[in-house]
Amino acid sequence: MNIKVKLFGGLIPPQNYPKDEEGDYLLQLEEGCILSKLIEKLSLSDRPLIVVINGLICNDYGKVIHDGDVISFFPPIAGG
Repeated sequence: MNIKVKLFGGLIPPQNYPKDEEGDYLLQLEEGCILSKLIEKLSLSDRPLIVVINGLICNDYGKVIHDGDVISFFPPIAGG
């Protein structure tokens, strides 16, 4: 299955994944892959994250990812 991954706030993946014309990463995952496995694959497990799947915030790292999903990762941001 194919998904699109958007990384914000200085997050970068550990390897050079293919990108589309917008600079988003295009990944192929096994069917039934869950969000926590994707986070591990991207080496983001040691960071606090805000995760958005298809425009909705997701706090369930056990959520099954589906073909065509667009998954965005943001580090928590504070301002003053």
